[in-house]
Amino acid sequence: EGMYWLSEFLQRPESQQYPLERANGLHVYGGLLYILQQFEQARKAEEEAVTIFHSIGNTPGEIDALIVLGSIVQYLEGMDRKTEILKSAYRMAKHSQDSWRQAKVAVGLAWDTRDLQRSYAFLEESIPFFRQAGDLRMLMYALGVLSHLLVMNGEPNRAEKWLKEALELREHLKNFYEMEFVLTASAYIALDKRN
Repeated sequence: EGMYWLSEFLQRPESQQYPLERANGLHVYGGLLYILQQFEQARKAEEEAVTIFHSIGNTPGEIDALIVLGSIVQYLEGMDRKTEILKSAYRMAKHSQDSWRQAKVAVGLAWDTRDLQRSYAFLEESIPFFRQAGDLRMLMYALGVLSHLLVMNGEPNRAEKWLKEALELREHLKNFYEMEFVLTASAYIALDKRN
């Protein structure tokens, strides 16, 4: 139902009179279309959101839309294009001293695992920023992804430090969602210790 009303708003010519609201609506709509795997429509919405956010000088909105756009184009054009878009968002976040968004972009860049050391570095960079911002959910996610990548690439001892903190956060937050990376890394470490 929310998508219906969002679509109705965005199709109305009057929405052009409210650029911030339109850009936010396009960004949310693009994210929903991405989840539904309607990638071409999602790209169109996020590209327009990026353009509007840029035109009104809303850097945080532009970065957020670029993050989603990067995820969308990964499916349409590949990892190189995603990385290019996210590097642009990363530079913007760093320039505007928005450490929380810089950390979010770093996590996105870490998924380009063709250079594992760079992936590890991006994830390790994001961790103190999420701590500083108090975003424990994203902190747990970054710790879990880092642990998972380390374990899956033969570094279980290095992963244990990060995994321990992720598991402690899980208990503190009582969050059992978004735990796939933490649980997978834990299982592999347990199996490794048995062998």
